[in-house]
Amino acid sequence: QGAELSSDALAAILALPGLISLDIESTCFDDRMAKTLSRSRTLTSLDIGATRLTGAGLRHLLNMQQLRSLDLWATGITEADLPCLLDLPGLESVSLGNYDGCRQLDPEAVCNFILRSPCLKRVWLDGIQLDAAQKEAVERKLDALHITSRESA
Repeated sequence: QGAELSSDALAAILALPGLISLDIESTCFDDRMAKTLSRSRTLTSLDIGATRLTGAGLRHLLNMQQLRSLDLWATGITEADLPCLLDLPGLESVSLGNYDGCRQLDPEAVCNFILRSPCLKRVWLDGIQLDAAQKEAVERKLDALHITSRESA
């Protein structure tokens, strides 16, 4: 987290044969780097929160069909990007939201995505406030739901 990340450093990391988990939160990771990273066939857990990723980069990551866990907190993805996550057939864990005071994803779009995701088991929502009915529906589906916000802190 927070390390300097260059294209050369990313290439060196990806050359590690047993790499299954990568946390590059709060780095300069962007859509161009996502295209490079998408060639990995071993990564199952990816934390890219607080990076410059947008929907274009997210679409590159869909090539990583082996992904099981994806942290997308404080990235540039939008509600329109959420349905593409359904193309990750084994996605079990996702983190969504943003810093307090920043634009949040629409709770209804997030709820619809969660309910449509076939394998999703664990979700962390930061600053996304579900209403009571949405929260109940999501809790019925998931093994674990964690919601953080200024109001719940």
